[in-house]
Amino acid sequence: MLGMMTSNLCDEIAMRRSLELAWDAFRAGSFPVGAVLLDASGAVIAEGRNRMGDGDAPPGRLRGTGLAHAEIDVLAQLPLGDHRALTLVTSRSHACCAGRRRP
Repeated sequence: MLGMMTSNLCDEIAMRRSLELAWDAFRAGSFPVGAVLLDASGAVIAEGRNRMGDGDAPPGRLRGTGLAHAEIDVLAQLPLGDHRALTLVTSRSHACCAGRRRP
Protein backbone atom coordinates (compact mmCIF):
# COMPACT_ATOMS: atom_id res chain seq x y z
CA MET A 1 0.00 0.00 0.00
CA LEU A 2 1.34 3.40 -0.96
CA GLY A 3 -0.12 5.28 1.99
CA MET A 4 -1.17 8.93 1.86
CA MET A 5 0.53 11.18 -0.66
CA THR A 6 2.53 14.07 0.67
CA SER A 7 1.26 17.58 0.14
CA ASN A 8 4.17 18.35 -2.21
CA LEU A 9 3.39 15.32 -4.38
CA CYS A 10 -0.30 16.27 -4.54
CA ASP A 11 0.69 19.81 -5.52
CA GLU A 12 3.01 18.52 -8.24
CA ILE A 13 0.39 16.14 -9.65
CA ALA A 14 -2.24 18.91 -9.65
CA MET A 15 0.13 21.38 -11.34
CA ARG A 16 1.10 18.84 -14.00
CA ARG A 17 -2.56 18.13 -14.70
CA SER A 18 -3.38 21.84 -14.93
CA LEU A 19 -0.55 22.22 -17.47
CA GLU A 20 -1.93 19.29 -19.50
CA LEU A 21 -5.34 20.99 -19.50
CA ALA A 22 -3.72 24.25 -20.57
CA TRP A 23 -2.18 22.43 -23.52
CA ASP A 24 -5.62 21.01 -24.40
CA ALA A 25 -7.03 24.55 -24.32
CA PHE A 26 -4.25 25.83 -26.58
CA ARG A 27 -4.82 23.01 -29.07
CA ALA A 28 -8.55 23.84 -29.11
CA GLY A 29 -7.86 27.50 -29.95
CA SER A 30 -8.36 28.96 -26.47
CA PHE A 31 -5.93 30.79 -24.21
CA PRO A 32 -3.79 28.10 -22.53
CA VAL A 33 -4.96 27.92 -18.93
CA GLY A 34 -5.91 24.79 -17.00
CA ALA A 35 -7.30 24.40 -13.50
CA VAL A 36 -7.70 21.57 -11.01
CA LEU A 37 -9.72 21.55 -7.78
CA LEU A 38 -8.48 19.46 -4.85
CA ASP A 39 -10.30 18.33 -1.74
CA ALA A 40 -8.72 18.50 1.73
CA SER A 41 -6.91 15.17 1.18
CA GLY A 42 -5.38 16.34 -2.11
CA ALA A 43 -7.66 14.29 -4.38
CA VAL A 44 -8.75 15.89 -7.66
CA ILE A 45 -12.51 16.49 -7.54
CA ALA A 46 -12.90 18.68 -10.64
CA GLU A 47 -10.82 19.96 -13.51
CA GLY A 48 -11.33 22.39 -16.33
CA ARG A 49 -9.67 24.60 -18.88
CA ASN A 50 -10.13 27.85 -20.71
CA ARG A 51 -12.88 27.48 -23.31
CA MET A 52 -13.19 31.08 -24.54
CA GLY A 53 -12.19 30.11 -28.10
CA ASP A 54 -14.00 26.79 -28.16
CA GLY A 55 -16.99 26.09 -30.35
CA ASP A 56 -18.01 23.06 -28.31
CA ALA A 57 -17.90 22.01 -24.66
CA PRO A 58 -19.22 19.25 -22.41
CA PRO A 59 -22.88 19.68 -21.39
CA GLY A 60 -23.44 22.45 -18.87
CA ARG A 61 -20.04 24.10 -19.47
CA LEU A 62 -19.43 27.59 -20.84
CA ARG A 63 -17.69 28.02 -24.19
CA GLY A 64 -17.05 30.76 -26.71
CA THR A 65 -17.52 33.58 -24.18
CA GLY A 66 -15.26 35.82 -22.12
CA LEU A 67 -16.60 34.07 -19.01
CA ALA A 68 -15.28 30.65 -20.05
CA HIS A 69 -12.11 30.90 -17.94
CA ALA A 70 -10.50 27.74 -16.57
CA GLU A 71 -11.32 28.69 -12.98
CA ILE A 72 -15.00 29.20 -13.85
CA ASP A 73 -15.02 25.91 -15.77
CA VAL A 74 -13.90 24.12 -12.58
CA LEU A 75 -15.99 25.99 -10.04
CA ALA A 76 -19.20 25.70 -12.06
CA GLN A 77 -19.01 21.91 -11.61
CA LEU A 78 -19.44 22.15 -7.84
CA PRO A 79 -22.73 21.44 -6.10
CA LEU A 80 -23.99 23.91 -3.53
CA GLY A 81 -22.24 23.56 -0.21
CA ASP A 82 -19.32 24.56 1.95
CA HIS A 83 -16.16 24.58 -0.16
CA ARG A 84 -13.71 26.27 2.20
CA ALA A 85 -11.48 23.17 2.44
CA LEU A 86 -10.92 23.00 -1.33
CA THR A 87 -7.80 24.19 -3.13
CA LEU A 88 -7.77 25.58 -6.67
CA VAL A 89 -4.57 25.00 -8.66
CA THR A 90 -4.14 26.83 -11.96
CA SER A 91 -1.45 26.84 -14.60
CA ARG A 92 -1.41 30.64 -14.55
CA SER A 93 -2.09 33.42 -12.07
CA HIS A 94 -5.68 34.57 -11.91
CA ALA A 95 -7.10 36.27 -14.97
CA CYS A 96 -7.88 39.45 -13.04
CA CYS A 97 -4.14 40.09 -12.85
CA ALA A 98 -3.42 39.50 -16.54
CA GLY A 99 -2.34 42.60 -18.42
CA ARG A 100 -1.91 44.78 -15.36
CA ARG A 101 1.17 46.96 -15.20
CA ARG A 102 3.12 47.81 -12.13
CA PRO A 103 2.98 51.46 -11.06
